[in-house]
Amino acid sequence: MTLHNLRSKAATAALGLAAALGLAACGPLVEFGDDSPPPHLYALRSAAPQDETPRALPTPLLVTTPEPIAELRPPRIAVFTSLTGVSYLPNSRWIDPPARLMARLLEERLRHASTGVVLSPRQFEVGYDYRLNSRLVGFHVDARNGEHVARVALEVMLFRAPSQKSPQPRALGTAHFSAERPLRSVDPDHVTETLNAAANDIATQLVDWIARQNVNAPAQPGMPVPPTETTSPDTGSR
Repeated sequence: MTLHNLRSKAATAALGLAAALGLAACGPLVEFGDDSPPPHLYALRSAAPQDETPRALPTPLLVTTPEPIAELRPPRIAVFTSLTGVSYLPNSRWIDPPARLMARLLEERLRHASTGVVLSPRQFEVGYDYRLNSRLVGFHVDARNGEHVARVALEVMLFRAPSQKSPQPRALGTAHFSAERPLRSVDPDHVTETLNAAANDIATQLVDWIARQNVNAPAQPGMPVPPTETTSPDTGSR
């Protein structure tokens, strides 16, 4: 290799290094995300009484994941601002969509309160005699009347599973549960703790209602057959 070629290669390498250093000084060409802090994550926690005496609830009981209204599908802390307006608390979110959090809370609460078996959809193949379907219609901050209120609401249907004597699911009862708590502020820690308390209130109402059901009673007329279990999509942030 000649002296001229060596000098040419050295000059080319120097130019390349200078260009790379210049681009680095200008910052990255592509930004992956931003410098904002990660959102605070929140979960639900069961507050079942430690001294609660288990009761003879219908068993085995399958607790399906509630079907949420559209506003409650993202794993965000929803704020209903008007009849049609919905926003979400910034820099905070649930670790899972509210329907999944509520399902796990109900399962845990029912297992604690029942002498029988409580199943989740993940244990579907085990077999069940009773099925609890539900619809989550409230799990939000209600700011529509100038005040901030944490509100949780759940519609439920209890069914007897098909059997040889009764090949169709048999509706045993329906109910609507709601709970609300006033909010001192919209600080995410305070909001989520208050929603957690309201959700546990719903779980207690549900246990008491199931315990009162006469599972051997005739089917109630005009009640729909339970739909096939589906998993609500996790749509992420809006």
